[in-house]
Amino acid sequence: MSLQFKGTTTINVESINRQWSETAGWESVYRYKGPFTAIEAAAINTAYVGNASRIDVRQEPGDYGVLEVAFASIDNTTANTTSQEPDTDNWTFTPYQEQKNVWEHDYFDAIDDSRVTSGNTFKALKQRVITAVDAYKARVENANAANDSYTAPLDLNGFINWATSSVGATEQQVAKDLAWMLLAGRETHPFHKYNLRNTRILPANTSLAVSHYK
Repeated sequence: MSLQFKGTTTINVESINRQWSETAGWESVYRYKGPFTAIEAAAINTAYVGNASRIDVRQEPGDYGVLEVAFASIDNTTANTTSQEPDTDNWTFTPYQEQKNVWEHDYFDAIDDSRVTSGNTFKALKQRVITAVDAYKARVENANAANDSYTAPLDLNGFINWATSSVGATEQQVAKDLAWMLLAGRETHPFHKYNLRNTRILPANTSLAVSHYK
């Protein structure tokens, strides 16, 4: 492969180093050495630095200088400054679970309050069931602490007046199901979620924007 540059013969190419990396792709580094005045002139000459991705100029003893020019390609003839192709483009789909409160399950939406547009009438049925179960558990704990047996069942009728709360038979059964699950220690339920991830490794000279529109 021939070098594609013009200039004076007062500076010399000392080395050309080419390397590949997943993050930057191909990179080529040209190292020139010569009188510092010639190095300074070359550093602004497109014949030497055209399409360069990095330029480094250093002065050395004896009025000499070093110019290092890096290109984001294998040489300065194919700089490829507007790459549109990623080096890798991987999609991963990962299902996972979260634990949510059991009363947040769709099944118990039947005992949620409807949106009230006038007045302040709320049944708060779900909250009253949870409170009733908590109160019952407290009674059991107090009896245990006093070394007394406590065999009374949880009777939601003692905590909730179904008639005055306008709670129908279907809602009553859902409320009792919630109480049963809480007393059984089933306070959470698994909630399925999914994670879709796209990982792209792009060359350093890319003009590709990150977009997943539609």
